[in-house]
Amino acid sequence: MTKRDSNRGGLNERHRHLVELLAGGASITAAALAVGMSRQRVSDLTRKSPHFRAALEVRRHEVLSELRGKLQAAVMKAAEVTLQLLDDEEVSPNVKLQVAAGLLWRTERFFTSAAPEPRDAEQIAEELIGEAQLDPLQALRDETGEKQRLLDLDVDELEKDGRLGVA
Repeated sequence: MTKRDSNRGGLNERHRHLVELLAGGASITAAALAVGMSRQRVSDLTRKSPHFRAALEVRRHEVLSELRGKLQAAVMKAAEVTLQLLDDEEVSPNVKLQVAAGLLWRTERFFTSAAPEPRDAEQIAEELIGEAQLDPLQALRDETGEKQRLLDLDVDELEKDGRLGVA
């Protein structure tokens, strides 16, 4: 951590650029190369600097919120196309029923899941400092395991409903 990081909790311009790259999905290696840092230094920042980690978490939340908004717009367009399809007299009633059921199932799941509230970067940094005895890699493993478990449940549900085209 630089003196600037530890004294004021602020990030320099390279760190802010690094946050943008990582939040945008760049690998640690690619982001390090882009900002002229070693991969190890970037890895250390993501693991050891509460202020950097907090800024990264806030930016990732913003990126996900932006994507969620775009996805909602795409869902609305798909719904409009679906409504046109349902009104088309040349489409068979069986196809219309399948399309309508699929639309209702997907939109219910989409609109009932709320986006998490954004948090202040300083609050996140304080929490991370307070949790310094916790292993951040273990927390990441736990989060990743939970996401995988939820994905597996979704796949199981799709297979049971016959919506997953398994050959």
